[in-house]
Amino acid sequence: MNLIEGKNLWKWYLSPEGRLDVLRGVDIVVGENDFIAIVGASGVGKSTLLHILGFLDPPSDGELFFAGKPAKDLSPDALAEIRAKNIGFVFQFHHLLPEFTALENLLIPQMIVGRNGAEAKKKARQLLDSLGIGERADHLPAQLSGGEQQRVALARALINDPAVLIADEPTGNLDDDNSHKFMQILAEIRARRNFAVVLATHNMEIADYAEKIFRLRGGKLHPIK
Repeated sequence: MNLIEGKNLWKWYLSPEGRLDVLRGVDIVVGENDFIAIVGASGVGKSTLLHILGFLDPPSDGELFFAGKPAKDLSPDALAEIRAKNIGFVFQFHHLLPEFTALENLLIPQMIVGRNGAEAKKKARQLLDSLGIGERADHLPAQLSGGEQQRVALARALINDPAVLIADEPTGNLDDDNSHKFMQILAEIRARRNFAVVLATHNMEIADYAEKIFRLRGGKLHPIK
């Protein structure tokens, strides 16, 4: 089944100098358990495309679907529910809430979907354990290394069992060693839990973890692998 599908997606911005076209007719399909990497230099529109595929920002033109349903027919509340229950997000910077522990950062998205108490804590601890940071559950983000913080961010993105993980330069703030550790962990947990990944990166070594690779250039996607 196609989880997310974009047809002829355009995104432009208007300025006093005129219209800037960032995406120029992108076609993309994200199926169940797909692992897709989108590569390209900084500023070519990778984040723009991921924000559209994650239903964070609408396209200027074109059609976007989730599980066959046109996004244009869905209310803001319905789109918010899709994001909360079906899509996880990881960004270059972890964006953990600094005043909450790693465990507490995983409880908050569960509260949004109505899961609370002992069940939520158990699920959070199990997921942190599976990512190799269970012993850091009661530490604040400032007490964690950069690699540990990003693993907590990954756990937070996966805590509600999304069908799709949107990862925007998730290793961009990590050194080479931690970047590959992160990607190995992501690949392992994806194999166990069966979710799709759409990852944007400028690093071909990171992109090579994916099964399909596209280059974003000139506002269009060009298949590499």
